[in-house]
Amino acid sequence: MCNPGAAMRFLTSVVFLAAAVPTLAVARNVYDSHFAGAGNHACFVRSYDTDHLAKHPQQQVTQIGVMISPLGGDGAEPMLDVFVAFRGTGFEYHGLADCHRSGDTLACQMEGDAGSFTLTGQKNHKILLTVGRDDLSFEGETDFRTLSGSSGDDRSFLLPSLPADLCY
Repeated sequence: MCNPGAAMRFLTSVVFLAAAVPTLAVARNVYDSHFAGAGNHACFVRSYDTDHLAKHPQQQVTQIGVMISPLGGDGAEPMLDVFVAFRGTGFEYHGLADCHRSGDTLACQMEGDAGSFTLTGQKNHKILLTVGRDDLSFEGETDFRTLSGSSGDDRSFLLPSLPADLCY
C-alpha cells in the first residue's frame, strides 16, 4: 500500500529538483534577435581606427558593414548587403548575400559564387561575421578583393549596431 505522505514528499522533492535544474533556453536565430525587430533598417558597421590598424598590420579591412538589402528576401530567407573598405582604396566594395537560418546563426552565401560567411548574435546587440572556408570576395569599381577564411587577420569581425539614420 502506498503511503500518501511519502508520495507527497517524493513529488514535492521532484518538483523542487526540477525547478533547481537550469533549463536550456530556446536559442533564437540572430535574424530574430538582431535584425527582425528593426524592420528593414538593421545596420551593423565597424570602422577600424588608425591605432587598431597599427596594432594589426596584416589586417586589410578598414571598414565593414552589414544591413538588410532593399532588393528582397523575407524573414525566413533574408538578403543582406555587405560593404567593405580596404587599406589603400578610396572606395567601398560590395556584395549581396542570400542567407538562411541555421540554428542560432545566419549562414550566408554571396551571389555569384563569391564565398560565404556566418553571422552570430553577440552581447550588446553586436553581430560576429565569420568568413567561410571558401573565402569571401567583393567587387569594386575596377577590381575584386578576397578575404581568406583560413588565414590572415580578416577572418572575423565584431560589428556593433548603428542607428538606421547613420546607415541609409
